[in-house]
Amino acid sequence: MARNDDEYTEETTAESTTEDDGSWWDEGLISLLIIAGVVLFFFPEPATSMFGILLLAIGIVAWLADWLM
Repeated sequence: MARNDDEYTEETTAESTTEDDGSWWDEGLISLLIIAGVVLFFFPEPATSMFGILLLAIGIVAWLADWLM
């Protein structure tokens, strides 16, 4: 049985809207920044704690920016 062109168009459109946009920020880099920030924050030296806070801030801002877009 042949497919109707309208059914095929609707199916491919639905599939393309549910696919991930390919943003590497989503799962990889943002998670890495937040986890590294937390780990560095708990090291007892002030330099690593400040760097950890910086990484946490960058990770949270990137996560919010990605979430809003």
